[in-house]
Amino acid sequence: MSYLSQEFLSKYEGLRPRHAGVLFDVVYLRTYSRWLEDKKRRETWKETVERVVNYNMSLYSGPKPQEALVPEAEELFDRIFHLEILPAGRSLWVGGTKTAYLKPEVTFNCAFVVMDELEGITDLFHLLLCGCGVGFRVLPEDVAKLPHTGINIKVINRPYEPIQSKMEHTWFTKTDNKWKIFVGDSREGWVSALKRFLEACKETGSIIEMDYNAVRPAGSRIKTFGGRAPGPEGIMEMCLNIANIVNSAKGKLKPVDVMDICNFIGKNVIIGGTRRSSQVSLGAMEDQEFIDAKKDL
Repeated sequence: MSYLSQEFLSKYEGLRPRHAGVLFDVVYLRTYSRWLEDKKRRETWKETVERVVNYNMSLYSGPKPQEALVPEAEELFDRIFHLEILPAGRSLWVGGTKTAYLKPEVTFNCAFVVMDELEGITDLFHLLLCGCGVGFRVLPEDVAKLPHTGINIKVINRPYEPIQSKMEHTWFTKTDNKWKIFVGDSREGWVSALKRFLEACKETGSIIEMDYNAVRPAGSRIKTFGGRAPGPEGIMEMCLNIANIVNSAKGKLKPVDVMDICNFIGKNVIIGGTRRSSQVSLGAMEDQEFIDAKKDL
């Protein structure tokens, strides 16, 4: 649905924003100009603003008909085009794309999770992969609700030999204490892999074999979300670090352990192949181990 006519948009063809500074082109092309597969080029600023305005206007759910919203859409376009106002950076990046409608959380700047169940950890992973900044709470009474974990957990990262596959979903097998997790090549596949991995970490003596061959190599284009694939190295490192923390916890995670797990997840999430994730952790005032967690690193 478009609120902007071609006659209106034609007035901006070839124009430079009135308030564009010396870094405008660099920042815009680096961060917000999306690749147009059908045209084999990146968006122009006019096209980006058109996409964003139509998306934001489409969120209106009041009684006015579409034609009554056209003047507002045109004014919004003009003000954004000339950098007098700007929507959230997330909206500039994904507003109006297929992903924004399928997964609205990709437009969120911030999210928050209480770590009182293992699903909170996988929710954090999902939200970070969507590009959200995520805050999480690890009060002692939160973490006490988490299940006991196993010890002597061994992780085997199979050598990465990428295959031409469109296996988006993770699947696994389990025989006795031996798990094999085949990681799917999608956001959902990665989150599901972490969920299975955490389930395996609840059992003492688990041997967890991770297969990443379906994951796209680093640098591959991500067509729907945009950007480039980071490859499997980050998630490989993440699983090893989580297993080390669980083994050191000797059966019961502490707040600082959960914080470390979340930090290692964040460390290994690279959105669109360029941007690191953002987190803030909240703990108890009386938890000295939490307070000193980053002292003398």
